[in-house]
Amino acid sequence: LPAKFGLMPEEDPAYRMPAVEALLACLEKTPLFEVNTGAISRGYRSVPYPAPPILRYLGQRGARFLLSSDSHAPGTLCFGFESWRRQAEAWGCRFIDSPAG
Repeated sequence: LPAKFGLMPEEDPAYRMPAVEALLACLEKTPLFEVNTGAISRGYRSVPYPAPPILRYLGQRGARFLLSSDSHAPGTLCFGFESWRRQAEAWGCRFIDSPAG
């Protein structure tokens, strides 16, 4: 969580290495991850969670993704879905339309 609050850059190896270890452990259990645009819609970030390098890393390892906005208002329900889905697909990420799919 330190990167979430701006205390540690996501590019810092002290952040990246534990993140990669956690991602590999998660990939062993499930290939499904969320791409969350909520912080973008609220003006806290310009990129989704997880950050693009992590999205690319997971996409290259066969992960599938589900878009989420963590919306707190009707106007942001699908915020940034089209553009971030297109961008992530360009990095090799595959999306599903529902957790069951």
